[in-house]
Amino acid sequence: MEDVSVGFVVRIVLSLIAAGILYILLSRRGDPSRPAKQTKAKVSKKSRSPASKSVHDSESEFSDEPDHPLQESDDEEDPGAALERLPRVKLDHQPMEAEQMCRKAREFYELMNKRRTVRTFSTRPVPLEAVENIVRVAGTSPSGAHTEPWTYVVVGDPVMKGQVRQIIEREEEVNYDRRMGSAWVKDVALLGTDFSKPYLEEAPYLIIAFEQTSGVRPDGKKQHHYYSRLSLTPGTDSTVRAAWFPT
Repeated sequence: MEDVSVGFVVRIVLSLIAAGILYILLSRRGDPSRPAKQTKAKVSKKSRSPASKSVHDSESEFSDEPDHPLQESDDEEDPGAALERLPRVKLDHQPMEAEQMCRKAREFYELMNKRRTVRTFSTRPVPLEAVENIVRVAGTSPSGAHTEPWTYVVVGDPVMKGQVRQIIEREEEVNYDRRMGSAWVKDVALLGTDFSKPYLEEAPYLIIAFEQTSGVRPDGKKQHHYYSRLSLTPGTDSTVRAAWFPT
């Protein structure tokens, strides 16, 4: 891989391990069917999401029902009034001619088609500003009921990266030994991987995505985040594309 792209591709694979880190944190808490205690972390600035965070594991990511019951409110507000109070951002869209539309779509495809999944990274420093803008792009992603149920944490401290690696490798070793089964081990063997993740310390930065199962409304009451686990998918996808784009 050309060195010019390696620095930013660091963010690509590291953002993809975000789901793994969530799983690890949940697995360490014992019962995966119960919500975990609130996890606090120092996070970099992002566009809109609140700062209260938590992670959990639900039995079904595709259920229409909340993962835990919402508390009844004594002063239920008229839905129409609540809708009117929500902030709006004006859509700034300029229609394109067919030729321009096709050209831009082709150019974007050609750029994305150059993306590759790598597990060897350069230790060359990259500007933190670029990483923060990648996180901001992730914050623009769509989410269930527009709840934006995520927190992106940027880790650059070598000691903290070493601790993250220890957690990941401990859980990955369990995956290879017994959790995932022999078929999974056989499939990933074709990629030449194992539970060792040295790149977690070699990469200049890690970007970790945390799931928010709930938040706080302006009136101080609990706001349930619908499809919080599924909403992390477009956010991670945006992170990958944003990380590749500057190269």
